[in-house]
Amino acid sequence: MPKLHLLLKAELENVTNLRPSSLDHQWNFQVKCTSCHEQHDSWISFNATDTSEIPNSRGSANFVLKCKSCKTQTNASILSDSFKPYTAENGAEQPVFTIETRGLDFVGWRPANGQIWIVEGVESGVVFEDVEFEDGELDWAGYDEKAQCSVGVNGICGEFVKAK
Repeated sequence: MPKLHLLLKAELENVTNLRPSSLDHQWNFQVKCTSCHEQHDSWISFNATDTSEIPNSRGSANFVLKCKSCKTQTNASILSDSFKPYTAENGAEQPVFTIETRGLDFVGWRPANGQIWIVEGVESGVVFEDVEFEDGELDWAGYDEKAQCSVGVNGICGEFVKAK
């Protein structure tokens, strides 16, 4: 099955190790069927812990979808051992996890509303466990009392590339 990396990109201000708060973090994606190339009409979301049976198979996946246009059965799973915190400086892209997919192309990602992320202060090591991107916002700001400086995550975005 093809594998895709989610590459995150963001400007980190005095923080590092941006990561979801848990494995059951909901991820939001825009997907397209690889058979008919029809893009699914709404965003989908799933996590790395929930599984569903794949119809007419002995396997399971984190996400199962039958294409509305061509009726192809598709599925995807997040490889739970592939998670890495985002630590890039200067807004560079960095892979944060890998998805194994059958019949789907992942064409978009955005932070899920209400999902909590974690970052750490670069100078102080203070852990901020309340990072949330709400209502389509792509920025988060806070203040590190110990280091006496502002902290933030700005312009978070992601794209998918084929894993090598």
